[in-house]
Amino acid sequence: MRTLLALAVTLSALALTPAPAPAATVNVKKCARTAKDSRGWSICLRWMTVAVEDGRHPVTGPGPGAGAGGPERPPTREELIAARRRARARELLGPAGGCVDLTDPAPVRVVGVPNPERIDGGRICLGPTTPGFDPAAYAAEIFASVPAPRPGPSIPPGRMIVALAARLVTTAPLTFDASAPTPLGPLRLRARARIYVNWGDGHTAGPYDEPGRPYPDGTIVHRWATAGRYDVTVTYRWTATWQWAGRTEPVPGTLDTTDRIPGYPVIELQATTG
Repeated sequence: MRTLLALAVTLSALALTPAPAPAATVNVKKCARTAKDSRGWSICLRWMTVAVEDGRHPVTGPGPGAGAGGPERPPTREELIAARRRARARELLGPAGGCVDLTDPAPVRVVGVPNPERIDGGRICLGPTTPGFDPAAYAAEIFASVPAPRPGPSIPPGRMIVALAARLVTTAPLTFDASAPTPLGPLRLRARARIYVNWGDGHTAGPYDEPGRPYPDGTIVHRWATAGRYDVTVTYRWTATWQWAGRTEPVPGTLDTTDRIPGYPVIELQATTG
């Protein structure tokens, strides 16, 4: 009797226990396309909604690991606007970077590459897409290796008389341009020379900013005091500036090209009476 009573109680308890409900599903937003913002956080540019089993895929907000493999977070309205403006600015500026005002009906690149990048309302400044490139170092390398013009000097008519004015003539130009390709467009170099002269008798002169010309226009003039043969040394001392991606800066240092007039004869005339 007691056994039957216990069995009846057990069956009654089982009948009152509800059956487990089927697993519920919820709609969860998941990121389909991400980008990094200026702080290095991951920003979602396109979201999609998926149905997942409740409790299996919790939606989390930003945390310490966000942007470095941590959980994604929905972008704020301001971040979405900034991301769209940045994409539009990159489209207009190209890989070289620069600044552009997107509030202008016909926006154009207005200045050179900035440092650091910034977004200030409609005005956006972006750096180049190749951050490891050093244009200053590259320009210095080009300047050191380029074959700069040599002076090509002469002193007409080929010999001179003591105490008379000798005029140095140079044939090479005092400027030259060079360029070299880079991933972000050509780097251009413009160089200019000043002239220095060692007349071989202990006297030096310069700098001169104009080329040497013959009589009567020449301004590089010298008079030897005694007869003899003199080694005249003429030096073009070059300085340069480089241009790249809207920037213009000087190249450090100078480059010399030198020519000599060896054993230039200077004679002395004596008057005779007869």
